[in-house]
Amino acid sequence: MVLLVTTETASAKFETNSEVLLQFRHQQVINTYIPALYHQNEFYLPASQLFDLLEIQNHYNSSQNEISGRFSDYGEYRILIDDLTAEFQHSSSTFPKNYLLIRPDGIYFHPDIFSQIFNLHFSADFSSLSLTLNTDMDLPVIARRDREQRRRQLEQSQNQLYRTYYPLQFDRNRRLFHAGFLDYNLSGNYSAQRTSFLYNTAFGAEVIGGDIQGNIHGFHSETASVLRSSNLRWRYGIRKSPYLTTITIGQTNSRGLNPVAFTGISLSNEPLEPRHIYGHTYLSGTTEADAEVELYRNQSLVGFQNADQSGRYNFELPLTYGKSSYSIRSYAPSGELIEQNRRIRIPFTFTPPGVVNYTLQAGRLDNPVSGSIDRGLMGQSSISAGLSSRITVSGSAEYFEDFHDSVPTFSGQLSTRWFSNYLLSAEVASDAFYRGSFSVLYPSSASLTAEYTHYTRMGGLYNPSRNRSDIRTNFFTPISAGPLPMFIRIAYTNERRELTSITRYRVDLNSRLGRTNLRFGYRDTQIGQPAFETTPSARLNAAITYTMGRSPTWPSILRGVFVRAQTNYIPYLQEIENSELQISRNMMNSGRFHLTGGKNFIGDFTYGRVSITIDFNAFRSNSSARTTRGNYSATQSFRGSIGLDPGNRNAFMDNRQQVGRSGVAVRMFLDHNNSGQFENGDELLYTENRTVQIEQATGRISSRNGINYISQLQPYRQYNVSVNKSSIHNPLLIPGIEQFSFVSDPNQFKTIDIPVYMTGVVDGSVLRYLNYERTGIPGLKLLIEQIDAPDGREPHRQEIRTFSDGSFYAYEIPPGDYSIAVDSSQLEYIGLQMPQKTPGFTLYAKPEGDFIEGLEIILQPENASEHMVPILSRSEIDGFIVETGEFTNQSESIRVRDELIRIAGIEFIDLFDTNSQLFRLQSKEFITPLEIQELSDVIDEIEHLQSLRIHFMGQPGGRNVPRQTEDAVRIQLGAYNSPQYAEQFIHTLESRTGIKSYLEYNSSRGFHFVYANLTYNELDLSSARQILNPVIPLHSYMISSIPYFTNGYMKTEYKVYTGIYGDRDSAKAAANQFSALSRTSPEIVELPGEDFVLYLNPNEANLESALKLQNILIENYGHTNSHIVIITRE
Repeated sequence: MVLLVTTETASAKFETNSEVLLQFRHQQVINTYIPALYHQNEFYLPASQLFDLLEIQNHYNSSQNEISGRFSDYGEYRILIDDLTAEFQHSSSTFPKNYLLIRPDGIYFHPDIFSQIFNLHFSADFSSLSLTLNTDMDLPVIARRDREQRRRQLEQSQNQLYRTYYPLQFDRNRRLFHAGFLDYNLSGNYSAQRTSFLYNTAFGAEVIGGDIQGNIHGFHSETASVLRSSNLRWRYGIRKSPYLTTITIGQTNSRGLNPVAFTGISLSNEPLEPRHIYGHTYLSGTTEADAEVELYRNQSLVGFQNADQSGRYNFELPLTYGKSSYSIRSYAPSGELIEQNRRIRIPFTFTPPGVVNYTLQAGRLDNPVSGSIDRGLMGQSSISAGLSSRITVSGSAEYFEDFHDSVPTFSGQLSTRWFSNYLLSAEVASDAFYRGSFSVLYPSSASLTAEYTHYTRMGGLYNPSRNRSDIRTNFFTPISAGPLPMFIRIAYTNERRELTSITRYRVDLNSRLGRTNLRFGYRDTQIGQPAFETTPSARLNAAITYTMGRSPTWPSILRGVFVRAQTNYIPYLQEIENSELQISRNMMNSGRFHLTGGKNFIGDFTYGRVSITIDFNAFRSNSSARTTRGNYSATQSFRGSIGLDPGNRNAFMDNRQQVGRSGVAVRMFLDHNNSGQFENGDELLYTENRTVQIEQATGRISSRNGINYISQLQPYRQYNVSVNKSSIHNPLLIPGIEQFSFVSDPNQFKTIDIPVYMTGVVDGSVLRYLNYERTGIPGLKLLIEQIDAPDGREPHRQEIRTFSDGSFYAYEIPPGDYSIAVDSSQLEYIGLQMPQKTPGFTLYAKPEGDFIEGLEIILQPENASEHMVPILSRSEIDGFIVETGEFTNQSESIRVRDELIRIAGIEFIDLFDTNSQLFRLQSKEFITPLEIQELSDVIDEIEHLQSLRIHFMGQPGGRNVPRQTEDAVRIQLGAYNSPQYAEQFIHTLESRTGIKSYLEYNSSRGFHFVYANLTYNELDLSSARQILNPVIPLHSYMISSIPYFTNGYMKTEYKVYTGIYGDRDSAKAAANQFSALSRTSPEIVELPGEDFVLYLNPNEANLESALKLQNILIENYGHTNSHIVIITRE
């Protein structure tokens, strides 16, 4: 151990055998306090606590007095306390005896033990009271941290991949009307010829539970003015319905072979939220045996496993729509990395297996179709079904009034997947065309697509170019030229017509060198038979872009500047067509400056353009000016959006469009009345913008009057939300829900209320009874764990330690129900156990926080029966409560009550016992022993009263006692469910107080009662105090700690208790031996837990005979533990 202060300094600072709390921090994983002990100028560290913190497995064996466990992959270890030896990694070592310090709360090690055995070097700085650790060992706690980080990354990747959601707290909220968003784009254009104004506005809101939106746009100049509307429609969405999800009324677009704009109605069961997962597949392969195999999707870890003994692995993963790149990385035991890549593509036109989707549309065209001047009627229907994971079939029928004579156009399509990267499709449309397509995508990103169409009808809607057939191909592949990456794309189209053919082709080459991007391209169109010659339409272009760095080595004015130069060349004329230079850079963090200049060499003119775009918080401004052939013009435009939140009386302005999207208004508030709702009197909590985080959302976040607004969300979409507790400025506050999901409402801000509560505090003590005194236990680890945490919040768990007096203190505990328990390994070490009833507490949500004070955990000896400590204190002994009479109806109870009050002058109340279903009478106030005597004298005058039940301090638990003439009274001092504890109490009572007592077993109640005898004349308040004052602190194993008095004895039997035996055979052997000597009959009683009690029955049923039998046992066997038991038969 490295001491950073001298021993003299530590000795002066700390007393011997004192406890010192050292702050222990390690690699941002451990941050806690360690109770070190200062003893004889040395410091010792708690072994079990440090093992637990480092997550080194440890177990204390009390019978062998050793600590053993496993130190992760380094192997097992043993520390033999008695032998002062340690075994670890196939070696053994010894250590001095003074390296150990054994205390009631555990074993403490000198730091050199940790260093010698485990290579864990602890050092302490006692000036700052801190503890540090240096080691080259891979600690389990660090390995767990790394695994958790990896798993969190995996969980996030899987959440995005599988679209798993937190508990849904805020579902779709439909309203009759809710104001929403208004987008605008206003621009003015000025030139020497004219001045004009353009305006385009879009609005969105909720009406009758659905979202409505549309556009109003127009144009105004000196000569004309136009105002039009478009895309005006109302949509009603139904989430997760297999039969109908969308009803659209108004202006929309058709979904058929020839999409057109129309005004009408549309019905569909296509999901409102675009599908993400198509199905599942398996990725399997072989690698080296026992290799660690990781699966990455688009560079994100989505799974890992170990290969089996034959090297095989198999991953099940979902197929997602679009293109996905998968990488399998295998880490062999030898350290070799093996990587395999694969790409899978699922077109968005594929329908998942077993799913059927449809669309029905009808209405009037917004614009005439080709060959007509009228806006005729139209109808369209389509259906698609997933037959398997590799086959999708679809069909449609569409009718246009001005095109079809009577029969609509029918179409059908078959799409298939072959292997993981080949797609084949065949499509036919009646009286229109036949079409086939093929595509493939390789792991290297190379791809090839080809499509062939044969037309059966010339012209019309489906063949406006009047082609007989056409072929379209596209090929892309990366190539390498040394260190220079290159990409080639080739596109080819051939359209065969009745008299000729048209061929178009294009070749592009791209490369990148540092910050420089290079692009070269050639395109041409040929009519007739293709030939290897250029035409007037051929163009050869080249472009280069460069982005300047942002490092200080660049002049500040050039940092981040983007430069692009391009030129077009006409091979047919062998002349440059034009050249252009563009320069742009950011300005003022929210704006961008753009400058373009060029020359057209064919037309022999120059042109230029300059523009400045600035994004203000509320809108976007764009100012531009241009010149061409000596003509000048200028344009100024403003674009933005206004979002209304009528519920919170706010208007939110944004520089991006919001119509057709959604947003949320998050209110975090102090919930003063624990209602979970924001109400009058609740206080809004001003938080940072990043307090609430929404997964897969890139919207803008802003605050207004204590409300956080998040915009640019997709409508009808379910989102996961996490609350970042660390961003709440007051660490004593905690959100009521930490992780939840919501469904966005379209064209509006959805209000989300997150209640915040003040955390609570709990303090108490962990105690044991040592020599019949309550004693605190220091250094115990307590685990506080929340029971039934609310949805959306992880159960709160907290570990704390007891102080030197056994007390504990915990804070920042959220409201809820909690259990609290002592660490089981420490309990085993000290030979104690938790109470049979698990301690717990409840913290309520209060504005000032809830406080639990004085919580006590009283530990019991191992294998102890249930018991309780005394409830009464000495100052509470001041009187008696008397009960009398039991009645089946209340009218009789009231009659006797009134008679008692009249004759005895003592006021009684009538009570109903829910267990016995009887009415009984109880004195209203405490009464004295003299009043009890007077009550006994007059009770015979009252009919139906046969007994008195007298309770000390008014506590229930007595029983009916027949009135007898014997002038005696008994005080019950204790009740036990084990004679072993009763026997211990009798010995202690007599040795400390001189009070003699007797043991009585009540067979009907199953308890062993301890009584002290007094004559009735001795019964007064002072004698009761004299007897009970020294007795009450001795009740360490009592079940019922309330002493009570009974007037007279019952009919009894007498037995001699000889002891408890662990098995029946031992009890029988002792019974034979004792009965042969005393000539008495033995009785064996089985107790819970497979123990047996042996009683001897005296020849005569009286106390004298029992005493003689007890003396025989003492004289012959020295059996001083025997006692006389008085058994009551009720």
